Amino acid sequence: MSYTGVRKPSLLGRFGTEAAQILAFAVLWWFVFVSVRPTATLDGIGWFAAAVVGWLAVGIVLHESGHLVVGILTGEPVRKIRIGSGATLFAFRAGGVLVQVCLNPLSGGAVYFSRVGAAPNRVHLASLAAGPGMNLLAVAYGFGFFQLGATWLVPFVIANAVLFIGSASPSISSVSGRVQKSDGRQILDLLFGPPVPRTNYDGPEIAADGYAVLARAGEEAQLSGAAEITDESLLRALNQDANIGALFASVGLSDRIPQAGMPESDDLATPRISPIANAAITAGFQKCRDMGIQKPSAAGFCLGLLAIDCPASRLMKEAGITEEAVRKLAAVTTEDEEDIRRKRVLSPDVPLERWGTAADRILSSALRIAAADRSPVVGTQHLIAAVVRDSQCRGAQALERLGFVLEWKGEKPDPAEELREGERPVLSPQASLAIAGALWRTGPTYPAGTAEICLGILDQGAGTGAQVLNSGGVSVKAFENALRFTSRESSDPAGCTESSLDMWMLRGSARVGAERWFEARADFVSAESLTKREVQRAICNNNIAWVLLMAGDPNLRSEALERAKVALAIKPEQDAFISTHAYALLETGSAAEAAAILESLIPRHTRPRSRANDLCVLAMCRARLGQPDVAAKHLAAAADADPKCALLARATAELDKTVAAPIA
Repeated sequence: MSYTGVRKPSLLGRFGTEAAQILAFAVLWWFVFVSVRPTATLDGIGWFAAAVVGWLAVGIVLHESGHLVVGILTGEPVRKIRIGSGATLFAFRAGGVLVQVCLNPLSGGAVYFSRVGAAPNRVHLASLAAGPGMNLLAVAYGFGFFQLGATWLVPFVIANAVLFIGSASPSISSVSGRVQKSDGRQILDLLFGPPVPRTNYDGPEIAADGYAVLARAGEEAQLSGAAEITDESLLRALNQDANIGALFASVGLSDRIPQAGMPESDDLATPRISPIANAAITAGFQKCRDMGIQKPSAAGFCLGLLAIDCPASRLMKEAGITEEAVRKLAAVTTEDEEDIRRKRVLSPDVPLERWGTAADRILSSALRIAAADRSPVVGTQHLIAAVVRDSQCRGAQALERLGFVLEWKGEKPDPAEELREGERPVLSPQASLAIAGALWRTGPTYPAGTAEICLGILDQGAGTGAQVLNSGGVSVKAFENALRFTSRESSDPAGCTESSLDMWMLRGSARVGAERWFEARADFVSAESLTKREVQRAICNNNIAWVLLMAGDPNLRSEALERAKVALAIKPEQDAFISTHAYALLETGSAAEAAAILESLIPRHTRPRSRANDLCVLAMCRARLGQPDVAAKHLAAAADADPKCALLARATAELDKTVAAPIA
């Protein structure tokens, strides 16, 4: 099930187009029949009208050139300029920009900017204003020369005045089923409207460079009039990525990639993804999962393209692009804007004690909504749905004041992704990020409530929920203003509850990343004491065992082994639990037993980090069993699998101690 946010249309939005047309006609009537006609020297109104029409075509070129030139000068990602509409007269590419001239030059034009690398609003405002600005400048010059006696410029002034009024008026029109906003309307939206999300990818989380590849491939296919996004579309999009483009250029592949076709008309129908391109994208997701990469990147999609048999992959292989070379690029972890924001907000000290009963009630409702959706995760859209459902809560009252309406789009989920019988949804990464943002929104004297949940989603731009709110006209500023007209809701600190269980697991994981082992243990113990599900209890016990082992205190090793046994008894087939149990056996003196377990487990691993962890533990086992040469081989393999493995230093110290022991 998916949701969308809408806002009741304003009077300006409904009648803006008609007002712009009436105003433009009034200006034309005033110029021709009141001001110009008595002094015009053209013979006959027919020739006069023909001159106006001719100058309209010139004015359109001036208008679109204004957008184009300012966009290029300010560094905006300009993809295409179109003059006119209908069938294409001619088209060409210049400096990476597609130039298209169509059969009917009097029906306007357009300049298309890419969603990738979009400029800040203040820069885009300049590009938007440049089009009407060029027409206004032409009117000023023409009118000045007209006052000096150049009456032949009257049609030029009229044509540019009509274009200026038509484009600067805040109107919305519909052409061939597509909603088109005038320049004036777009400027007003940027100045006073809600923030527009930069991405609209509705699926698994992907890295910024991975999204850029998919967006560029789709934009190129749409702007060139292609019916499908093909494997060659993906290859051209990959070539625009900085790292992959450098790899392609190093083997001379960049010059061999075929150019996209030229559009036959001004039609901008959304292209479908071809079966080959879809197979490449799917393979890219799988390749990244196999490498332990959480969010697929551009290099991951390049690996996916290499993995299937298609013209693009054959071209790459002929040029000498190997899977090993691309894997090295994929292994380089770079932080995108979302990763940095998550680290800043979702810190080990996220104040869970300030989570309120009102917010916990919404979280419980969101869990039920997600379960009804058969969704395995609680997304931010479920949090919004829960807030709206509780019409008396403060968050719902603020949304109602803004005219926000939540609509349900009845789409059946993929059966393969449905929640299994008896399972309970867990918080998605985006929902966790939103909740962390909500907690940081609270003051020192009151706990987080329903309004803070909405603000957390908006602040962090978290997932589908943020897109739903933005599409419904809800921004942070507008929501904060609406809150002034609502009363503070009654809410007390909720503590650790069944609904907020995942939050304690979340903070425990954050503290593990910060190597704050005993604080992490406290969070996992709190979660374990509360959970009613065996699977969750197994995860808590396994996590407790791991942090006790990582703490390095010999007095805690027995407890770590007992915790690991509890987890393994509940889920004996879980590889992660087997690994923790083997590590606990090693630390309690059973190195041979641990080594036997790991020897059979390691070949099953597909994630580099899991493989590296177990190789390090196996190296320590072999070192304690007096086999330093074998231990050194396992340690080298672990370093190759994951150079950032947390156990590398321990395994190296263990091996050094074993090698130095005979000398001592």
